[in-house]
Amino acid sequence: MLVEVHNAEPLLEVQNLRKYYNQPGNWFGEHQQVRAVDGVSFNLHAGQTLGLVGESGCGKSTIARTIMRLTHATGGSVRFCGREILDLDRKQLRDLRRHIQMIFQDPYSSLSPRQTVRQIICEPWEVQPDIVAPKDRDMRFAELLDQVGLPQNSADRYPHEFSGGQRQRIGIARALAMEPKVIICDEPVSALDVSVQAQIINLLEDVQKMTGAAFLFIAHDLSVVQHISDKIAVMYLGKIVESGAARDVYDRPSHPYTQALLSAAPVLNPDLQRCRIVLQGDVPSPMDPPSGCRFRTRCWIAKDICEAEEPSILSHPGTMTHSACHMAGTYQALFNQPPSPPKS
Repeated sequence: MLVEVHNAEPLLEVQNLRKYYNQPGNWFGEHQQVRAVDGVSFNLHAGQTLGLVGESGCGKSTIARTIMRLTHATGGSVRFCGREILDLDRKQLRDLRRHIQMIFQDPYSSLSPRQTVRQIICEPWEVQPDIVAPKDRDMRFAELLDQVGLPQNSADRYPHEFSGGQRQRIGIARALAMEPKVIICDEPVSALDVSVQAQIINLLEDVQKMTGAAFLFIAHDLSVVQHISDKIAVMYLGKIVESGAARDVYDRPSHPYTQALLSAAPVLNPDLQRCRIVLQGDVPSPMDPPSGCRFRTRCWIAKDICEAEEPSILSHPGTMTHSACHMAGTYQALFNQPPSPPKS
């Protein structure tokens, strides 16, 4: 995995991104808004992988679709190589998608059942003919099959003839055909068997080493992004609540929500144990989020200030990450503690 150059300009800059959906009015004619994404900011550098993690419905995939302009943003800014992309016209957007590609969650529905593997992977070159010259396309197609681990006799077969993991490899090859600088991976392994997930993650790591592309890797499971990510951002109810270097987030999480997520993850080292944190209650509705801190209704250390004031995502004394928590640094879950000796 390439190391981020901290003094380099980010490839992708997301600032205060918002996406609200209007819901039909109720009996009294009052319209409601679903705040799917509500003020999200992050940067992504060349060769870096940012893991974006959170429960289903927290807004992760909406961020991906908004960056790709598959849905329109309500507000905020998304800049690629310093250029604002939220106001691009259709032609400019087509040119942009040469540099930003997406791997979708469901390999069953993201591939056309009427196209062969050759047609799926080579079609982008018809839209962007300058990427690969016509005389070189057969050779480049063969290279892509080899790069993603598909046999050469796959060329004239259809997606329904492949397993889920193989279909996802086809989707990866289609993205690589455009030679992008940024690849957005929208839960690329959640629909796959556990035995196949590691293979796809290893493949993505190999792809990054070969191409230097930056990855925005979206998942709902912290353990999935642990080894592939350089940085991690944890989302809750449309907002990022904690971010930082992957090792710091895993070893010393400062936000209670991150601690709860990590406490549920299996620990492979038998000499370590974690205090299990069971969250009470359901995730509030994004149409009517709680005042102050959105996590306070499920937080076991919430104080009066958590209800009165919405916390900003900041660094706090004694912490290694940035978190949106008034109590950050005042509490640490009992992570990575050696087991207590047996009673005599």
